[in-house]
Amino acid sequence: ELAAEGMAKGLFQAGRAAYDAGRYEEALQYFQQAYERSPRPKLLFNIGQSADRLRMDELALDSFQRYLEAQRGQ
Repeated sequence: ELAAEGMAKGLFQAGRAAYDAGRYEEALQYFQQAYERSPRPKLLFNIGQSADRLRMDELALDSFQRYLEAQRGQ
């Protein structure tokens, strides 16, 4: 489990760097891979942001809705 968390953190950081550089497709892939390893609500927000930049509206809306639901549950 610690290995998955470490991998997720590295993927998140790579996604953040890609997003900041405007490489949204790459960022989306990194955030999705991070979420698979560590399903943290914040990653859903990042997935939504990346999908929104790519005009993947359905994925963006779904990710934002899941993020908000998870936030309400905390």
